[in-house]
Amino acid sequence: MFFGGMQPNNRNGRRATFYNNYTREQTTTGDNNASIVSSLLQMSPLLLLILMSVLNSIFTEDPAWSYHRNGQYKVERSTSWNSIRYYVKGEFTEKYTSQKILHLEFEIERDYKQDLQIKCINNQRRKEQLMYQYRVTGNTRYRDYASEMDLASCKDYNDFKLPQYINSRP
Repeated sequence: MFFGGMQPNNRNGRRATFYNNYTREQTTTGDNNASIVSSLLQMSPLLLLILMSVLNSIFTEDPAWSYHRNGQYKVERSTSWNSIRYYVKGEFTEKYTSQKILHLEFEIERDYKQDLQIKCINNQRRKEQLMYQYRVTGNTRYRDYASEMDLASCKDYNDFKLPQYINSRP
């Protein structure tokens, strides 16, 4: 008689058991549908992020230029002001007008100057780290290496002049 006791022996009891099992299955199926919907709602931010990244990769186009020659960028060009070498795709001249090319070349020169600045800062930090290690450890190898470091990127950065760009958009 514990935990529900014995099964009833009469037919009404069997019908009641069948009905209870049938309604239990119906509510379980309804719960499964609700849990699927609930799971989809919980996963919707993740699905939205995946969808956004796929759409982003479909609708973004390749950059117009590259500093390095590779499979896509085969045509070599150089900027008008500082003769910075860059590579473009074959259909570049058909796609860009002369004003757009000037704007693009200004961006290339600006990016090049930023790259020089980053190299300069990294070299200066490395030199400072070596001098700090010399002061802490007293090892003269650190001092000698720091004093022999070439900071040509800093000289290049300081000597590099950007052209005066007229702010008209292409």
